[in-house]
Amino acid sequence: MATAPDPLDVIEAMAAYEDAVGDLYAAFAVKFRQDDDLWHQLAAEERGHSEALRSLAGEADELSIFLDTDRFNAGEVRVATRRLKERTEVVAYSSVGLREALAEAVEIERSMVDSQVFQVFQTDTPSVVAVLDHLREQTDVHRRRLTKELQRLDRHD
Repeated sequence: MATAPDPLDVIEAMAAYEDAVGDLYAAFAVKFRQDDDLWHQLAAEERGHSEALRSLAGEADELSIFLDTDRFNAGEVRVATRRLKERTEVVAYSSVGLREALAEAVEIERSMVDSQVFQVFQTDTPSVVAVLDHLREQTDVHRRRLTKELQRLDRHD
């Protein structure tokens, strides 16, 4: 029988993924200077997401009771984080265009919304609920904003 993941490991895996997304967006800011405000803002917000997740570490005892092990695989999140880090390393040297970068970012945010990753902890602890609700909302805001930017770009081509 598999052991349940440690809530601190889950928090750190999720936070490291958010950091990796922020790093990718920061790389896009360097590559696409004409749109660096967008990418810098998104990168900063992703770093804020990782900090918010790490703030839950103090609630780890409470979280372990409510950890939805069917919804979360820390190994898969770590693999996805590694892929994002590898992608970030090649962005500066690749021929990726703005359309491709926006589409990639939309997909990253969409997959986080669709997977309901922030519902991994089932809890009614107000401080935890507030953080996870905020992260869910902000991820959806990012998806919508990036989709709008991609549509704007498509209209101008």
